[in-house]
Amino acid sequence: MERYKITSQQAFLLLSHASSTTNAKLVAVAEHLVSTGELRTRRG
Repeated sequence: MERYKITSQQAFLLLSHASSTTNAKLVAVAEHLVSTGELRTRRG
């Protein structure tokens, strides 16, 4: 949230969108973001 200067609600929407786009569970998207600092936006 700090990196993107967004609220918690916006962060959840961003994670939800990334989860839907990549067809991955939201928790997996969040874990990837925390461990790598990158938000997945594509499958693979």
